[in-house]
Amino acid sequence: MNFPISEYRPVIYKGLIIDDYLVHPSGEFLNLKPGYNNRVSRVHNRSGSSDYFGIRIGPINKRGRRADCAVHHIIFETFPDMVHEPTPLVREFNLDDLKGEKKHIITETGKEICVSLSIDHVDRIPSNNQPFNLRLSTQIEQGLNRGVYGDSSKYKGVSVRNLRMEKLSWQVKCTVFGPQSPLRLPFRTARFYPHKTPNAEELAALKYNEFVLGNLTEVFGSRLGQQIYDEVAYKNVVMPNKQLTLNL
Repeated sequence: MNFPISEYRPVIYKGLIIDDYLVHPSGEFLNLKPGYNNRVSRVHNRSGSSDYFGIRIGPINKRGRRADCAVHHIIFETFPDMVHEPTPLVREFNLDDLKGEKKHIITETGKEICVSLSIDHVDRIPSNNQPFNLRLSTQIEQGLNRGVYGDSSKYKGVSVRNLRMEKLSWQVKCTVFGPQSPLRLPFRTARFYPHKTPNAEELAALKYNEFVLGNLTEVFGSRLGQQIYDEVAYKNVVMPNKQLTLNL
């Protein structure tokens, strides 16, 4: 035990109190079962992920093993007074159901959207389960907060395309809702050619930011769209020594 016992609380997971374990806001768990003498219990990487932590302290399943519980869910439920403020959509529409049931909301622009809730890591680091880093979010906003993925560019929403004669272009592709969504918003796309435009990759990165804001305001209106963009959306940051002009 590395902290004063007063700082620990009985574990809460999916509304159930697991009273034979205590947890600290840091993510340290104590085993209170007889013979364990408040021993610290180890967390593990959950199957299929190297970043999300779990611990087997849940109800006993059919195999006689305790269920694997997500650490960030435990921290979020056990320390509700210490977690980060919810995302703008959660606050705007008073959403608070984490049971996976989808909710239908109507935006300021008259669009009906089906949303479900999840717990988002504010800093996009799944292993950081401090309460202040966890917030109730819609899956839409959690996706917006996602950082760079893929390896063709260091910027989000930007990918390289090969053209004939071995020339390259940096392509920007962005939408808040994919073509399979009931909204069926088209992808916003643009291309920047290094052989024509200096700093083409950086210009594409800035164009992605512009596309995100445009999509958000189209769906949610200028006020809420701007709020989601400011508070939640991951934005590409270009080095300040780059002198860029975006004229499209």
